[in-house]
Amino acid sequence: MKVLNSSDEHGVWMTTKGLSNYGLPELQASNIPPQLGEFWTPIISGLAWRIIQEFGKKVEPGSKITHYDMPADVDVSAADIAEAYHDDTVHGGSAKIHLRLDLRKAKGDCDFLTVSTPPGDKQLAGEYAAEISKKIFGAHEEEVVKTPPSKEMQKAMDTAKAELPGIRARFLAKKLPRGAKLIVKFGIDDGNGGTEYLWAYVTGWSSPKEIKGNCGNDADSDPHLRAGTPVSLNVDRIVDWAVQLDGKLIEGGWTQKVLGR
Repeated sequence: MKVLNSSDEHGVWMTTKGLSNYGLPELQASNIPPQLGEFWTPIISGLAWRIIQEFGKKVEPGSKITHYDMPADVDVSAADIAEAYHDDTVHGGSAKIHLRLDLRKAKGDCDFLTVSTPPGDKQLAGEYAAEISKKIFGAHEEEVVKTPPSKEMQKAMDTAKAELPGIRARFLAKKLPRGAKLIVKFGIDDGNGGTEYLWAYVTGWSSPKEIKGNCGNDADSDPHLRAGTPVSLNVDRIVDWAVQLDGKLIEGGWTQKVLGR
């Protein structure tokens, strides 16, 4: 079985290819924040493995079932992921994942089991995805930064802002290193006369003045800004940018360099 990925300004869309061989609908998850893609590929694999295991118990040789009642909520653990990948080094927790059946709307379409927030849950798709991955693999958020103004920091911000047109052009032309993510830093009022800075993972930048992305942190100052929350940012709010690869900043990140001194 394969997990196929594609990206747009709303995040990552993931679909399986192989469950239909067992007579089951394929799985899909949409609007997955870019920073969670590396976690959700194994989560989808573990979920598919758990579904196949449960389905297999009902269709053992000699069984006479005529239908299968698929549960709406499926428990997926790091152990399921380890079994799916035949890798006993995978460790972690577990999470309950809610599924919705979406029937095909036209000839040639597929039926899908779609990962969705449970009824009554007001989380957005990205926030729900972040919660699940945190339960299974632990926290993996970018750092929240609070810092007083300084001449060094202002110079770093000015440098980053001057480079925004160039990095936008590379992002749109898909000329970032393979597997790299573009992140931008923006500020919010911390309620005490200061500024709290958060990172966002860029998903779209079609307009020079507006950046689409997903928040990379749980904000301390705003309970509505959580890891995975979709954000639309005026470019004037951006104080830094960086190219991230394998969890490390390989370009940009001028404010981080000042903080590290």
